[in-house]
Amino acid sequence: MTASIVPAPQPLWRNRDYLLLWVGQAVSILGAQLSQLAFPLLVLALTGSAAQAGFVAAVRSVPYLLFALPAGALETVREGYGHAEDRREPYGRGRVRTLS
Repeated sequence: MTASIVPAPQPLWRNRDYLLLWVGQAVSILGAQLSQLAFPLLVLALTGSAAQAGFVAAVRSVPYLLFALPAGALETVREGYGHAEDRREPYGRGRVRTLS
């Protein structure tokens, strides 16, 4: 039997594809946050109405309320975090106990 030498794993920060993904995500999040601030300010500058600017800011949160919150609750139920034994033990240690 010949022993094969396994190279040490390369750190993620040296992986070009990972860096491109990470930088792309960072730029995307930054742009989304800046537009969340800029659109109400644009409406305020164009109309002079703080009520309309507030309405635009509120409407931007509707997709989150309609999709992200119910999806998170559904995932919690699907993963079994809604069981009583998991609520007694923080961080889902009850799930680890049942898996072992």
